[in-house]
This record gives sequence, C-alpha cells and structure tokens, in this order.
Amino acid sequence: MRLIVGSDCEAVDIRIWIGYAVEHGLRELELDSFSDEIIQLPSNIYTCKTLEILKLKNCVRVDVPNSQVCFKSLKILNLQLVYFKDDDSVRRLFSSCSNLEELVVKRYMDNVTNFTIEVPSLKRLSIHDCSDGDGRRGYVINTPSLNYLSIKGLNDFELSLENTPELKEAKIIDIADINTAKILLPLASSVKRLSLSLSPLQESVKYNECVSTSQFQKPINVPPCLLLYLQRFEWERYNGLREEERQVALYILANAKHLKEANFWTRNSNSNENFEMLKELARDPKASPSCRFLFDEKRKSSLR
Repeated sequence: MRLIVGSDCEAVDIRIWIGYAVEHGLRELELDSFSDEIIQLPSNIYTCKTLEILKLKNCVRVDVPNSQVCFKSLKILNLQLVYFKDDDSVRRLFSSCSNLEELVVKRYMDNVTNFTIEVPSLKRLSIHDCSDGDGRRGYVINTPSLNYLSIKGLNDFELSLENTPELKEAKIIDIADINTAKILLPLASSVKRLSLSLSPLQESVKYNECVSTSQFQKPINVPPCLLLYLQRFEWERYNGLREEERQVALYILANAKHLKEANFWTRNSNSNENFEMLKELARDPKASPSCRFLFDEKRKSSLR
C-alpha cells in the first residue's frame, strides 16, 4: 500500500484508510505526506503482525504506546523526517521490532534528545542527520548483528556505538565534528570495507583541537586492516605540497603490505607539478613493492 498525501487530503481519512488496511493483513506501507496537517498513525498499526515493510516520510507522527506494541514480521523500516512524541517513543518502537533487518533514519531538528537503537537482529543501518546536536543530543547504537553502517552528518552529537562484532562495511560521510570522527574512525580496525568522506574539521573556538597542524600523529599501533588487508587505496584531491597530507600518504604506503593499487587524484591545477610530486611519492619506501600507482585522472599516468 503506497500513499502520497497532498494538502487537499484530510489526516483523519488517511488514518481510516491505513487502519482498514491493517485489519485486512497489511504487509507493506509507504506513506509520504505533503499535507499541512501532521498525520497520526492509527493505533492498530502498532500491533500489526503482518506488516513487513514500513516507510514513513515527512509530516507523520510516530507516537508509540506504552504497551502492546509488536512488529514481529517487520523486516524493513524507513523513517524520514517524521515526528516522534519523545525519546521513549523511539526506544519502544525499535524494541518492538524483534526481526528487523534494515533501518533507514533521516532527521532534522526534531524533539528527540537521545535516539536509541537497540535491535539485536538489525543487519543494515543508515543514519542521516543534518541538524546540529549542540553537544546535548546523541545516539546510542547497540546492534550485535550489524554488518553495514552508513552515517552522514551527526555533527556535535554524542555518539555511543556498542557491540558491532559483525560489522563488515561502513560509510562515514560529511563528518565535520572531531569528537564524532574520533568515535567512528576506530571502525577502520575491524571493517573489511570503509568509505570516508569527511568534511574539513571546522576551526572555531569551540573546537580548538581542530586547528590544522603540520605534524601527522602516527598511531601507536598500525591498524590491522591497513597492515594485513588493504588492497586498493584511493585519495581524491590529494595535495602533497601540504606536509601533513604527504606524511599520511607515506604512512599508508609504508604499512600496507598487501596493497595492489594506489590512486591519487590531485587538486593542483599545475599538471607537471602534480606528476613530479606524485613520482616522488612513488619513489619513497613502501611495504608492497608490487603496488601499482595511478596518478592524476586527466593524465591517466601510472607507475610501479
């Protein structure tokens, strides 16, 4: 059942339609509302034993009751810009999804302070939060079966990421807050595939430790994923004229014993200068002598 609700639809009618569908074995509901009214879901949906896929978007209010909540068949849950009554409503919703496997959450400035996701069965989790946490809001994620994690935003949020022994792939996008980055980056030591797209850490009085330094601080121990597993590495907009970037590149090349290919796309407009800079990088000691270097996308040059 798919409903796209415009401003000419009455919220009470939407509730009646959904309630009727629930009574007749609803298995999938996708509700996208552009109504001027916030749509309240019917109470019987919270005990729907047949619902397998639930997707809610925009002006929808999720008010989970205190008791008799059960989504035992729900496998996929997608919540984008919906309204929750409070923190407990979020916690009750997820705790009632005993077989949930995939969760997508997109938020912006709602009234939930601590967003708690504790779902033992969850395998895939995507969170996009483009609001400012102000250092007072946060996420608690406890998902022991999780094997895929995508996080975008979450700037100035408290973040507790617990119990993810099965995590295989992680995507970290648009993180500009150093405290969040410090929590998420250790995932690199356990996941098999890690994608990073970090915004420049913002320099401000509030984040003094974000001020750029010319010295790269090497980890005490080389991360196992770098030492034992990394086979392909790509750096977009590399600037070897910055000593800190060059030191990071040298550290990776000096420790990635199984690296097969390293790609460097530069951001300097001087092509000759780029190529000479990258040739110099290729001549430095590296852990994998068979590694193939690909330099500068426009010139499509490669070296070993």
